[in-house]
Amino acid sequence: MSVIEGQDLGDSGAVITMDERIPLNPQQADGLNALYAARKEIETRIAFAEQMVGVAGREITGGELGGENPHLMLKPSTNGVPG
Repeated sequence: MSVIEGQDLGDSGAVITMDERIPLNPQQADGLNALYAARKEIETRIAFAEQMVGVAGREITGGELGGENPHLMLKPSTNGVPG
Protein backbone atom coordinates (compact mmCIF):
# COMPACT_ATOMS: atom_id res chain seq x y z
CA MET A 1 0.00 0.00 0.00
CA SER A 2 1.31 3.48 -0.89
CA VAL A 3 1.83 6.04 1.84
CA ILE A 4 1.15 9.76 1.53
CA GLU A 5 2.74 11.82 4.26
CA GLY A 6 0.21 13.51 6.48
CA GLN A 7 -2.82 11.59 5.21
CA ASP A 8 -4.32 8.49 6.80
CA LEU A 9 -6.04 6.42 4.14
CA GLY A 10 -6.87 3.67 6.61
CA ASP A 11 -7.74 0.30 5.15
CA SER A 12 -10.20 1.69 2.62
CA GLY A 13 -8.27 0.14 -0.26
CA ALA A 14 -8.10 3.56 -1.93
CA VAL A 15 -6.16 3.63 -5.17
CA ILE A 16 -3.61 6.42 -5.51
CA THR A 17 -3.04 7.70 -9.03
CA MET A 18 0.35 9.17 -9.77
CA ASP A 19 1.20 11.44 -12.70
CA GLU A 20 2.83 9.56 -15.55
CA ARG A 21 6.48 10.41 -16.17
CA ILE A 22 7.52 10.50 -19.83
CA PRO A 23 11.28 10.25 -20.37
CA LEU A 24 12.74 12.56 -23.04
CA ASN A 25 16.08 12.59 -24.79
CA PRO A 26 18.07 15.86 -24.68
CA GLN A 27 16.94 16.92 -28.16
CA GLN A 28 13.27 16.40 -27.32
CA ALA A 29 13.69 18.31 -24.06
CA ASP A 30 15.44 21.23 -25.80
CA GLY A 31 12.82 21.35 -28.55
CA LEU A 32 9.90 21.32 -26.14
CA ASN A 33 11.58 23.89 -23.91
CA ALA A 34 11.97 26.26 -26.87
CA LEU A 35 8.37 25.71 -28.01
CA TYR A 36 6.92 26.24 -24.52
CA ALA A 37 8.93 29.47 -24.15
CA ALA A 38 7.72 30.66 -27.58
CA ARG A 39 4.11 29.79 -26.69
CA LYS A 40 4.32 31.85 -23.51
CA GLU A 41 5.71 34.84 -25.45
CA ILE A 42 3.03 34.53 -28.14
CA GLU A 43 0.22 34.23 -25.57
CA THR A 44 1.53 37.38 -23.84
CA ARG A 45 1.66 39.28 -27.13
CA ILE A 46 -1.85 38.16 -28.11
CA ALA A 47 -3.22 39.21 -24.71
CA PHE A 48 -1.61 42.65 -25.14
CA ALA A 49 -3.04 43.03 -28.66
CA GLU A 50 -6.51 42.00 -27.45
CA GLN A 51 -6.28 44.58 -24.69
CA MET A 52 -5.26 47.26 -27.20
CA VAL A 53 -8.33 46.62 -29.41
CA GLY A 54 -10.63 46.45 -26.38
CA VAL A 55 -11.54 42.77 -26.34
CA ALA A 56 -9.48 41.60 -23.36
CA GLY A 57 -11.44 39.04 -21.34
CA ARG A 58 -14.04 38.51 -24.08
CA GLU A 59 -14.47 35.23 -25.92
CA ILE A 60 -13.49 35.58 -29.57
CA THR A 61 -15.61 33.19 -31.63
CA GLY A 62 -14.31 34.02 -35.11
CA GLY A 63 -13.50 36.80 -37.48
CA GLU A 64 -11.43 37.67 -40.50
CA LEU A 65 -8.09 39.43 -40.27
CA GLY A 66 -7.38 39.76 -43.99
CA GLY A 67 -9.25 41.20 -46.90
CA GLU A 68 -11.21 44.43 -47.16
CA ASN A 69 -13.20 44.13 -43.93
CA PRO A 70 -11.00 42.78 -41.11
CA HIS A 71 -12.96 42.08 -37.92
CA LEU A 72 -13.37 39.87 -34.85
CA MET A 73 -16.58 38.18 -33.76
CA LEU A 74 -17.26 38.08 -30.01
CA LYS A 75 -19.58 35.91 -27.97
CA PRO A 76 -22.55 38.11 -27.01
CA SER A 77 -22.78 39.63 -23.54
CA THR A 78 -25.38 38.20 -21.16
CA ASN A 79 -26.97 40.82 -18.88
CA GLY A 80 -23.96 43.07 -19.32
CA VAL A 81 -21.50 40.31 -18.50
CA PRO A 82 -19.08 39.63 -21.37
CA GLY A 83 -19.29 36.11 -22.75
